[in-house]
Amino acid sequence: MIPVLDGEATIEQCLTALLEVDYPIERMEIVVVDNGSRDRTVEIVKRYPATLLHESRRGSAAARNRGIETARGDVIACTDADCIPTTAWLRELVKPFVNTEVGGVAGEILPYPPRTAAERYAGRIRHLSPERYLRRPILPFAVTANLAFRRDVFDRIGLLDANIPCGGESTDFCTRFFRGTDQRLEFAPRAVVLHRHRRSARALFV
Repeated sequence: MIPVLDGEATIEQCLTALLEVDYPIERMEIVVVDNGSRDRTVEIVKRYPATLLHESRRGSAAARNRGIETARGDVIACTDADCIPTTAWLRELVKPFVNTEVGGVAGEILPYPPRTAAERYAGRIRHLSPERYLRRPILPFAVTANLAFRRDVFDRIGLLDANIPCGGESTDFCTRFFRGTDQRLEFAPRAVVLHRHRRSARALFV
């Protein structure tokens, strides 16, 4: 499931990569939620075998919630429009779910080949890597750029909180997951997406 806002520069590469993953196409449902794009995003998405939804409330959390509510699968896998899933991504992401004690799985987030100093720095510190953040003793979390949960997790603890400032909804949801379920959030290092990090230091840290 992919939220997108004015993503004409990246959404096509993301969707193309999804169609090339090593996973049975008949078991996949690609859901794209447009969050009010004014560029060619919608036109591009319509070229692909994807369910296109629209969410007027701005924010990636609101857009993801729209997709979660509509998706039909037992597992909801999330990525972003500026990410490129690798071939093994989905296969490796769903593997841990064979264990009924696993309620969520976080895949690895590696940098798309960097061009700027800020992008190189983000890659060097493993910015957004769940392995880094799941080790935190306080409020461990993984970001929704590469994250999957069983559908019944949302039924039990609710959707993402769309009132939290962008970025904080991941921490909030993971905190509710750990407190509200007895299941585990696993890290799948081979379930890789390549992420385009912010190109400037200002964009990276603001």
